[in-house]
Amino acid sequence: MGTLKLLQKRQEAELDDTPSTIKTSRLEMPVNLPDNRGKADYNSDVFVEVLDKLGVELVFLLPGSSYRGLHDSLVNHGRNHHPQMILATHEQIAVSMAHGYAKASGRAGVCILHDLVGLMNGSMGVYNAWGDHAPVVVLGGSGPLDPAERRWIDWLHCANTQSDIVKNYTKWVAEPSTAQATVDAMARAFKIATTPPTGPVYVTIDCGIQEQKIGDGLAIPNMEHHAAAAPVAANPDMLDQAADALVNADLPLIGGGRFGINPAVTEPLRELVELTGAAYRDDLAIVCFPTGHDQNLSGDRAIIKEADVVLAIDCRDVASLLDGYTGDKAEVGKGRGDGSRTVIDLSMNDIAQSSWSYYDGAQPPVSLQISCEPLFGLTQLVDVVKRKLAQDGSANKRIATRKTELAERHGLLRAKQMDASKTGWDETPIRPARMVHEDYQSVKDRDWMLTVRNQSSFPEGI
Repeated sequence: MGTLKLLQKRQEAELDDTPSTIKTSRLEMPVNLPDNRGKADYNSDVFVEVLDKLGVELVFLLPGSSYRGLHDSLVNHGRNHHPQMILATHEQIAVSMAHGYAKASGRAGVCILHDLVGLMNGSMGVYNAWGDHAPVVVLGGSGPLDPAERRWIDWLHCANTQSDIVKNYTKWVAEPSTAQATVDAMARAFKIATTPPTGPVYVTIDCGIQEQKIGDGLAIPNMEHHAAAAPVAANPDMLDQAADALVNADLPLIGGGRFGINPAVTEPLRELVELTGAAYRDDLAIVCFPTGHDQNLSGDRAIIKEADVVLAIDCRDVASLLDGYTGDKAEVGKGRGDGSRTVIDLSMNDIAQSSWSYYDGAQPPVSLQISCEPLFGLTQLVDVVKRKLAQDGSANKRIATRKTELAERHGLLRAKQMDASKTGWDETPIRPARMVHEDYQSVKDRDWMLTVRNQSSFPEGI
């Protein structure tokens, strides 16, 4: 009878999708278990408590016997509540869901994978998270490392340094060999994953250790000691040089990159673009700036050739922003032009580099490298530019004139883009430009989010 009532409540909640009625965390709790969390008996119970103290809401997983103890504790000790399990059908999907959660929430995403084959299946998801600088914490079962504790099947679940599978594209890995070392590694993993430049980390949780009774002295560390570091500030002298270059430029161009996923970016970015009278373009598939703004020239391929100062903010591949992948191999990365322009890279690109992959592209001709957390550095740069403009009245006149010229250019560009999108407007199957236009018309007055934008075929400006 209790199970029937639970199913009825679940059905009622699914029929009513108002936020106040959706309580999936409660509905997914196991039946016939008390609501309160009991006393921890096993090391895996403590590992669940660590996840709770780290603020983990959801864990994405595909069940596997190498973390059977942790899975059991999530159900029977944690009551599937803080964290709640979300079942995936493939390890790569589990990692990708944690990746998506991290991007949507701004917090660390957590997934749990079976050892060896599970980690190999999920490795492409780990690589994607690494390329996207997503703070994903991957916990993986392993072992037992002690051969005396292994059943016959457990020999298939053991490896020397299992983390080697993903070590080349993670920020940090750990394979702790005791319960205390596991607890400490979990806490440290969250700190490293969420400290900019963020990225995925991997920690093995030995199967034998999971199933052991809690020993004397096992302690959960103070999580305040494992908080992510404050954003790294920009060098003041470099900011001063960048502000001078932007204020004195004939035609500055500002490009915004991956940090645009954070809504807090738009306002200071808009302020900088307007203060400097710069042209603006989005980088790759990220939208950081209002499409309808008079200085937004996204889609204008000529502007990069005309700009004498280019500021790239958190752009993954600055060579691409500079239109540097030409047909001449000798020119790759340099960008089109005579090389006289000033290129400013405000990012953590050089801090985040890995020698294993050339994912970040060719080495661009950067004049000023400002290594800092991009949003924090952007706000610092706005303040410096304001101070410069307060001391230079003539600059404001030049900037006002340029903004008028850019507004005219913006209007012509958007009109041209709209006209181009009309080609094949009524064709079947529907063309991307028509689909994007109609979708926008239907959601433009609502609170909407675009989850995927293809950088090559997505139409600009419509």
